[in-house]
Amino acid sequence: MSRLQKRGKTKYKKRIRKIFLYFSLFLLISSIAYATYYNVTITWKTANPDIAITLSHPIQGDEINTNTTNFTWSGTGGDGTTLEYVLYADTQSDFTSPFKRTIDTGTVYDYTPTPFMDGKWYWRVEGTDGSDVNISETWNVTIRTNATNNFPSLSDMDVSPTTGYIDTTFTYTVNFTDADNDSADFVNVTIDLVNYSMIETNASDTDTTDGKLYNYTTTLNLGTHNYSFSCSDGISVNSTERYTNPVVGEHKTPPSVSNEDPTNNSEGIDNATTTLSIYLSDSEGHTMNWTIETSPDIGSSSGNDETNGTKTCTVSGLDYNTTYTWYVNVSDIYNTTNVTFSFKTEIEPFFTISSVFPLNGSTNVQLQPYLYATFNHTQGLNMNISWYYGLSEGNETIFLGFDNDIVNSTQNELFYTAINHSTNYFWRIQVDDGINVGNRTYHFMTDSDVSFISGGSSAGIVGIVGIIGVVGLIFVMTSRKRRY
Repeated sequence: MSRLQKRGKTKYKKRIRKIFLYFSLFLLISSIAYATYYNVTITWKTANPDIAITLSHPIQGDEINTNTTNFTWSGTGGDGTTLEYVLYADTQSDFTSPFKRTIDTGTVYDYTPTPFMDGKWYWRVEGTDGSDVNISETWNVTIRTNATNNFPSLSDMDVSPTTGYIDTTFTYTVNFTDADNDSADFVNVTIDLVNYSMIETNASDTDTTDGKLYNYTTTLNLGTHNYSFSCSDGISVNSTERYTNPVVGEHKTPPSVSNEDPTNNSEGIDNATTTLSIYLSDSEGHTMNWTIETSPDIGSSSGNDETNGTKTCTVSGLDYNTTYTWYVNVSDIYNTTNVTFSFKTEIEPFFTISSVFPLNGSTNVQLQPYLYATFNHTQGLNMNISWYYGLSEGNETIFLGFDNDIVNSTQNELFYTAINHSTNYFWRIQVDDGINVGNRTYHFMTDSDVSFISGGSSAGIVGIVGIIGVVGLIFVMTSRKRRY
């Protein structure tokens, strides 16, 4: 762009600005003329000055020896109406203690309240013009009408536990100390702005110069709580700041059910079973109410306000080859758990076993005994018999021998592996008729090791007699030599 073009553009912008200025002046003059002609009132409104409260007496940090001092202050600002005031006084700077005073003084700004107890007090003033409200700064003053009395103090403020549930017991504790060994006129805890009296932890402790513990226990609603403590020795008062805790939450974990016996869906359960059992627990430590019910009905049981543990139900009258369902219902104060189990009883026996030897549970059985049993089939069918053993109940899996195609008869099997003294042996007979299979288990204990005198023969006794004879012969020969 040439210099001449730039100069022309600048002149054009100046001309536009002048036109806009003249047009604006025209509009303003026209508006004033219109307002003057039609007598329109124009009001210019300004904001009211902020309300300001200035404290005067007692001055910040002052100590006075009278409990009837007057409080003075001044107020300015607002909408021009006379300000009204509220005087606040408390032993806590956040004005939440049980000693808090709220005094509506109206338009009075020089006020003498009823007497205060000795102690450190905080005060402030609130002012309002009916629309706006403002509050002064906070000052403190110590009132000491008894010059020889020491104010009591509070320490070791605590609440335990700091978290819990609505049925949790919370314990508040604080230590009251008085240098004059004055007893507490009261010790209180303020929970959520509600005052409660505390009790002595140890009533026999009469020395307050080194501290005396007070406590208060309670349950709380859901939410986050706050607390503070206050006390008096009858002359002066004191209080603590406000603390946060405990936090009370909702329960989320229901009771648990485990270790059912019989195990769920098990089969072949002995129809002589007399007990069902279950382990109930609550991870949050609540007591539980529970029931056990059965279908078909073979028994039921229940309990209330019980803790973790095994719960049982006595049953009777179980039929063969029947499926039973049992229902466990357990609840704490918040939740309920319902669990269903089932089991099937054994089929009706197709055989009987009698004349068993060694008798079940017998002791002092010789090593390597013969096992005997008499078998009878309820329908006269042939049976295959297998013999097993083991060293613990339920583990009889080691094969001993078998007898095939027997018909109601007595059979035996040499227990050739029972070679250890004072040992428990478990043995199992399995009966198979080609349609059904059944088992019976027995056990016995072998004799102790006394082979040096028995051993199944007289060799031990003969040996001992021979030794005695040799000793006697030596004794006789020695005696004869001495005579010569």
